[in-house]
Amino acid sequence: MLKNYLFIFFIFICASISAQINDKESSKIAQTDKNISVHPNPAKQVFQVVGIEHSATLRMYSVLGKMVNEIENYHGQEINVQDMRSGIYLVNIQFSNQKSITRKLIVE
Repeated sequence: MLKNYLFIFFIFICASISAQINDKESSKIAQTDKNISVHPNPAKQVFQVVGIEHSATLRMYSVLGKMVNEIENYHGQEINVQDMRSGIYLVNIQFSNQKSITRKLIVE
């Protein structure tokens, strides 16, 4: 009986530690949420997302909702938009904790 209680206590402690680690990681990403921007905007040749501290998946959508570009393991490198039509695009950045943010990009 004591073994069962110790096992349950151990599981509870492990779950608590895991939740605290996830909360810290989420708060790090949440703190940078307001600092993430698309530069330059409007873009003519290239743009990049500034303020990303963690690897992310970047997806670009037209205003009609069609995905026009996807980059996994994005770390802030420049993205070429020379071959894209002029217009408004939505840049969605999804982090490893499944949190995502979206920024508007104008391509000239």
